[in-house]
Amino acid sequence: LPTALRFGVVVDLFKEASQQWISTLQITRLNDADEQYNLGTEYVLNNMFAARAGYKFAYDQENFTGGFGVKLNSLGLNSSVDYGYNHFTYLPGTHSFTLEVQF
Repeated sequence: LPTALRFGVVVDLFKEASQQWISTLQITRLNDADEQYNLGTEYVLNNMFAARAGYKFAYDQENFTGGFGVKLNSLGLNSSVDYGYNHFTYLPGTHSFTLEVQF
């Protein structure tokens, strides 16, 4: 059976009441492939807007990612909207949209 070992670290690079900047590193070791490395960062402004970027090392086709998110709490809704983009070397990139609503 395929198994994977993952190790990750999250670091607060900058944190104040109105803004936050974090960075992540993840190392994945699959039992049938070489190690893969993911490096990412996220900047959050006023706990409402988020900008994200990342890079995937040692992947066959994937390399950089990016996206943003918006919390809709100011509209009286306990929800958020997120967009993400994943770039591929030979195929078109993928776009993903998420709408999260909490009751």
